[in-house]
Amino acid sequence: NGDEMTVIKIIDVEKKIILPESIERASYANPSWVPGNPSFFYTQLKEIKSKADESTPFEDSQVKLHTVGNDPKTDKEVFSRNMNGDLVHDKIDIPFISIFPNTSSALAFTYHGSTAYLSLFHNSLEGLLKGSNVSKWKQVCTTDDKVTNFAIFNNQILILSFKDNPNGTLQRYDLTAGLNKGNPVFEGKDVVLEDMIQAGHFLFLKKLKNGISSITRIDLLTSQMEDLKLPFEGYVYLKALFEIPPPYLYSSKLHYSIQTWTQESSLYCHDPKLNKNIKINIRPQSKYGNSDDLIVKEIEIPSHDGMMVPLSIVYSKNTKLDGNNQTLLEAYGAYGVSLNAQFDARILAWIKLGGIYAVAHVRGGGEKGDSWYKGGFKSTKPNTW
Repeated sequence: NGDEMTVIKIIDVEKKIILPESIERASYANPSWVPGNPSFFYTQLKEIKSKADESTPFEDSQVKLHTVGNDPKTDKEVFSRNMNGDLVHDKIDIPFISIFPNTSSALAFTYHGSTAYLSLFHNSLEGLLKGSNVSKWKQVCTTDDKVTNFAIFNNQILILSFKDNPNGTLQRYDLTAGLNKGNPVFEGKDVVLEDMIQAGHFLFLKKLKNGISSITRIDLLTSQMEDLKLPFEGYVYLKALFEIPPPYLYSSKLHYSIQTWTQESSLYCHDPKLNKNIKINIRPQSKYGNSDDLIVKEIEIPSHDGMMVPLSIVYSKNTKLDGNNQTLLEAYGAYGVSLNAQFDARILAWIKLGGIYAVAHVRGGGEKGDSWYKGGFKSTKPNTW
């Protein structure tokens, strides 16, 4: 009815049937299954009971626990501002719980409005399932720690933090040692640590340098690290854009996509056992999918204050650069979102007609890490324009 509210439905995969129960108000549900248990945690928006609620539907959301077969109206609240006001402070904060099958802990995290940073907490999963630990959350980090992603393996919590390093540091916390930080696992020096995803006992860390992605594979059992040999240089997606972190992959294999300004997105599977990338032909390649007649230039241009801003320029090798070409310039700088290399057939048509396409990677985005994001944020927003 036009309300744009998501509903959770549960599918019995073996029987290939959709179960009758429905969970309403689930726009940011992020369901997380409990291993070996027909239950999952999910986030639910508040029930609309008044006119005032209609104008504030995203305030005071709650994490609940649902067991398959039960009436969703009986689901118990386990994490919220109402229950954990000392941890979830603002009405607009959206709390979540994530379960990793290799640990006895449950991890809760909170998004605070439009900031890229989250707060992180841990608790006993067994206690939560029994209903005895709903108020016993322990804080791992706050927004001051500038954490954007996390993973957990056994009693080790790994966080991606930008607090002391604008390029990011992968940091390890030990749950058995009172959350004492160990030595940094990986520090972004000449690269930006952009994202990570856990697959089995491997952690895949995505890095970015001058618009080009690279991936380091970390074996959480042995702490051994190895840079993956990607099929070609380009920008890599580990998961869907704007997906709520942190997805856990039950397989140790990593599926990712990679593309460039001149080559369309291709899907690959990295198998750690074989140590190779396998192309997945799940969709046909278009006949325009690899344009070797295009030229890409990655340069930097001084902004109003002398700061050098990356600029990507794409044009046909048949285009004469005489200053008379129509140019389409795109820019976006907010929320730490980067405008990375992507293949677009519509832009390809523009270029083949003699147009030039350019992308300015202005401050406010994430192309150069946390300092680039904060360089176009609130009081520094004019740097974006």
